[in-house]
Amino acid sequence: MKTFLAFLFSMLLGFSSYAAAGWELYDDFEQGTIDSQKWIKDESCGTISVENGKAKFAHAPGHPNDSLYLLFSKNTANISGIKATITVASCTGDVRTRIAGYSGMIDENYLWTGIQFEPITSRIYNSIAVEGPPPNYEGLYQLHYSEYRNPIQIIGETFESQILFSNDGVSFKADSLGKLTYKFTDEVSATDYFFRAIGTRSTKGQGPCVVYFDNVYVYVP
Repeated sequence: MKTFLAFLFSMLLGFSSYAAAGWELYDDFEQGTIDSQKWIKDESCGTISVENGKAKFAHAPGHPNDSLYLLFSKNTANISGIKATITVASCTGDVRTRIAGYSGMIDENYLWTGIQFEPITSRIYNSIAVEGPPPNYEGLYQLHYSEYRNPIQIIGETFESQILFSNDGVSFKADSLGKLTYKFTDEVSATDYFFRAIGTRSTKGQGPCVVYFDNVYVYVP
């Protein structure tokens, strides 16, 4: 296992209840189309289709601060983890690939949580940001940030990645690079906004980027 450039985390604390039996296949995209019973498409900055049994995200340039997402729409309140196989086929600019969602709340604020793949910097990193209440969900501060030792070859490689979350903390995993758990020090309650998604995002509106997601699992305790 490789070492981590990380801080403020506890390795493998808690999460003993996350047995393999809790993982359920959500979608393997073998039906050839995006299932509208399972997903909500956000195609504001590109297109999402199915190609060779995988969800294909084609992120287009010219859309700063925008995301190309498949949002989970089935049983979202019970999803405590997301696992997927990710392959970045090609990518330019600052487009990053992510698994993300709200993992909990501190008082009235929301914990925006994600594992992200950023080819331009050859980095895979984890983050938990505290955001204010609706309707703006204004970013307040970074609760946690960690990254795997870089540089990491991302384009052309396939990673099985996952996030698990509870009121105690959040666990991140990026394939053979290892598993990392951040233990909350503040009191965290369950979120009342069950946003969970897979997809891509660009801050500067750069690109293009083509990413494939496959074998999406959810953890339902």
